[in-house]
Amino acid sequence: MGHKAQAHSRGGEHKIAPNLYPIWLECLIETVRSHDSEFTEQLGTASRKIMTKGTRSPLPLIEKRL
Repeated sequence: MGHKAQAHSRGGEHKIAPNLYPIWLECLIETVRSHDSEFTEQLGTASRKIMTKGTRSPLPLIEKRL
């Protein structure tokens, strides 16, 4: 996860601002909702919880190093 997190950080090769992560996550969940007939709000909530940890936890460490 370290390399991916760094590559997608503000200072990484993709230069993605952290404030865009929540927008990306909502778009991802909406896409799954519209294409997966088995999607439930419970799954959406669980996905948000897990993905938010993945997109937020490494960022402060990376931003401090840059």
